[in-house]
Amino acid sequence: TRVPYTVHFGGGKKQTVFVNQNQNQGRWNSLGTYEFDGGKNGKVVISNDANGLVAADAIMFVFRDNSDVVDVEPPSVPSGVRVEGN
Repeated sequence: TRVPYTVHFGGGKKQTVFVNQNQNQGRWNSLGTYEFDGGKNGKVVISNDANGLVAADAIMFVFRDNSDVVDVEPPSVPSGVRVEGN
């Protein structure tokens, strides 16, 4: 059974992950790594929109220290600065 799990996380984003419950039954299945906003309501929604029976008994959230996360977004240019190249 290909079951859709929709993870709602930081900034109102969501990601749907499909898990084949026939092949992956009886064990924890990773849905990915997500950044949740502190004090906000993150959630995982399991849909019965699958091609067979759907069963779930637990969701486990594991805290990961983000000290190894690298910010790849370039810094913004302050107002009043002119950038030229040659």
